[in-house]
Amino acid sequence: MSKRPVFISPKIILALFLIFGIYLMINGFFVLSENRKFAEESIETQGLIVDVITITTDNKTKYYHPVVRYTANNGKIYEAHLYESVEKNSIGDSIALLYLAEDPENIHNTEVDLYLDSILMWSFGALVLLIVFGAGKVVKKGAPTRLKSSYTVDVMAQVTGVLCNRAYSMNGRYAYVIGAVYTDPKTGEEQFVRSKDLWYDPTEYLPEQVHVKVHPEKPKKFWMDTSFLPKRNIFSRLFGASSQTDQKLGMKEMQQQADLFSGLASMNKKD
Repeated sequence: MSKRPVFISPKIILALFLIFGIYLMINGFFVLSENRKFAEESIETQGLIVDVITITTDNKTKYYHPVVRYTANNGKIYEAHLYESVEKNSIGDSIALLYLAEDPENIHNTEVDLYLDSILMWSFGALVLLIVFGAGKVVKKGAPTRLKSSYTVDVMAQVTGVLCNRAYSMNGRYAYVIGAVYTDPKTGEEQFVRSKDLWYDPTEYLPEQVHVKVHPEKPKKFWMDTSFLPKRNIFSRLFGASSQTDQKLGMKEMQQQADLFSGLASMNKKD
């Protein structure tokens, strides 16, 4: 038996990205506070470049890392390797530096914006939050029909079984839907209804009948009550826990159920 792929709900993914975006924004404020404190307490001095290390990336971009020597206000001479210089400096050139009196080895190259780290964190955090907001609207738009006040017709539909909705998949895993049939009280015709997409096999929890609310003039608009299903916690969502029926469901049977779902849906549209 092949190992069942792990499914992670889109809502869980969005929640994780939301937490990450908020973390970046909050961390950006802490970094800004530290940088402002450094700017207020630091002392400016001139350093002498004694060496320049050139690093070339795979795309031929060059970065220059000068090695500087400077004298602190305590009279000691220090030598430090700067992280990066905006432009190439030559050995013997002077460069403006900032350092802390109580920690002379903590220096900053004035050619690089002191607040660059916090700006980058805020920018990236804002981008992540915008993506989460946009993706959240898409997920919400694609969510199943919710119960509306206009759905005033109450019917009990006979459960026909669990179908595999192959038209919608996530992380290589197909969704399950509960299929049911009821008789239209107005026309006497049978109408097929389905539940929202489920990311685990609900077979073992199925009742004989389910409660459905239908629009009085538009039978294609309906809402199926699935409150009989157990609540799924975050751990079962992350690790894709489901019943043994799900594990035993072969590809052939999944295809047969998908064909049945498509046939019932198309028949319902003709009605």
